[in-house]
Amino acid sequence: MSVSYENAALTDVGNIRTVNEDSFSFADYTSIDKGIAFLVSDGMGGYTGGDVASQFVSENILSNLESIQARNMEDLIERSVLTCNDELLELSVSNGKNSLMGATLALLIINGYNGYVCNIGDSRVYLIRDNNIVQISDDHTVVAEMEKSGLIKHEEALTHPKKHMLSKVLGRELYWEEDFIKKFPVLAEDRFVICSDGLYNYLDNKEIFEISLACNSEESGQRMLNLAKERGGSDNITVQVVKINNIEED
Repeated sequence: MSVSYENAALTDVGNIRTVNEDSFSFADYTSIDKGIAFLVSDGMGGYTGGDVASQFVSENILSNLESIQARNMEDLIERSVLTCNDELLELSVSNGKNSLMGATLALLIINGYNGYVCNIGDSRVYLIRDNNIVQISDDHTVVAEMEKSGLIKHEEALTHPKKHMLSKVLGRELYWEEDFIKKFPVLAEDRFVICSDGLYNYLDNKEIFEISLACNSEESGQRMLNLAKERGGSDNITVQVVKINNIEED
């Protein structure tokens, strides 16, 4: 299966912070039938080693995807993520000053007509298709889980003082859940936006949708990043924009 696509990845330290604790990576593994992987990771703010943790996740996940042998793509993703989590825990223990290292994961894999999203934490993956934008990933935050359980309303969640408190993150004990992975069909002309909260905290879904459709991946990514900075840029900002041009049988 041959997938024609364009992508752009951008990251910026923002206006306030001095260290960029975000990272991104991507790799094309179609030659070994493991698809094309796009990833964003956000190191836990306020802790030592956030930049180290996110870079470790970005590199380790892709390495695992390439090297691990698995029954199917879901099994490959699960084993790659759990291996990364175990090794990040070991890194934290071995480096005392970074003992609280942690990072989010937002991973998109395109394998022919099949797409897979896996996320841990609050970095997001959006799908833009048929004049609509959908967040495929789940926010693993305390407030999002309160909303899901019906304890608070969506409007309350948007302004809740603890809305950025993570309930799941790589670098901690992690119990695998089936809904960590979402599988869905991929179509030509699909667009994806993978980003850290430093982007979507300043742009709503409508703006992400409109900018993604207005120009190519590089320009739309730059426009979104610039807009987040213009509106405050209090956090690191990272975005990957992917457009699927065509999918063909080999």
